[in-house]
Formats: sequence, C-alpha cells, structure tokens
Amino acid sequence: MMTASKPTVFVLDDDPAIQDSLSALLQVMHLPAEFFSTVREFLDVYDPARPGCLLLDLRLPGNGIELLKRMKNSKSSLPIIVITGHGDHETKEMAIQLGAVELFEKPVDVQRLCECIRKVIEPQTENS
Repeated sequence: MMTASKPTVFVLDDDPAIQDSLSALLQVMHLPAEFFSTVREFLDVYDPARPGCLLLDLRLPGNGIELLKRMKNSKSSLPIIVITGHGDHETKEMAIQLGAVELFEKPVDVQRLCECIRKVIEPQTENS
C-alpha cells in the first residue's frame, strides 16, 4: 500500500535572511520544506499532486501576483500563504481574491504564521 508523501512547505522568497528564518521555523515544526528564489525555479519543480502549502512573497523575480493568478487559473489546490513587506489594503484584497488563504506582513507574526501553516497542512496529513 502506497502512502502519500508528507506535505511540504514550499517557500518562495528571494531574501536569504527570510529563507533562513523560515527554514529554522519549519525545522522546529518538523515540516519538510523546499526553498525557491524565483517563480521560475518553483514552477520548474512544482507538481500539483504533491501535498503541502506555498509561502509566497509577492515582490520577487517573476512576480508573485502573476503566480497567484496562474495557480488560480490552473485550479491548483495548493494552499497559498502570502508574506509581503507591502501589505496595503489593495494588495491584501487582490491576494485573497486570487486564492491566498492568508496574508502576513513582514515582519511576520511567527505564532500566527505557525497556526496558519498547521491549519492548511493538518487536513493533508490526515489524508496520507
């Protein structure tokens, strides 16, 4: 009997300091993670069948908003949590309309981010 792979947190952020802090956080949460600096890097390996969630910085090479649109248009079921340093009301509205489950402004409230990741990962873990 084959079991589904453990949900992975895909982190798409071009800031090495953010990647490092999220890497430490996800290790503490015992969650596998993969890191990408550009939309192209992520799309080159993205497999819609893999469970997990995407932590997406909107301002990065390849344009995070365009990736949100692409994921929505492809009817992706991958939950997307947006992290941005530019969290104005319009940006938040657009991200939510494009399917983001939550938007966090930098600096991120780590406790809330952990809760949000768990909320979207746990149902996938129960199904594996």
